[in-house]
Amino acid sequence: MIVLAVATGDTPVNLTAVMSVFAFALGPIFASAPVIAFGRVSDQRRRMSAAMLSTFEMIGGASGALFVSLAPDGSA
Repeated sequence: MIVLAVATGDTPVNLTAVMSVFAFALGPIFASAPVIAFGRVSDQRRRMSAAMLSTFEMIGGASGALFVSLAPDGSA
């Protein structure tokens, strides 16, 4: 992904296009992984699994937003 962004000139439009392809490629993985994971645990442990899964997703999004806000380079 980084090689593709650098090879295409590293403009905001190109970075957005590369990240869009990356996000859509991960869509089927994130859609099917919780279903498979929850099928292997008991009903009581499903709630904890769902909470932990959503916690990790929120931490990832929040840390990404924090990094973007703290590391501006003037390209956008």
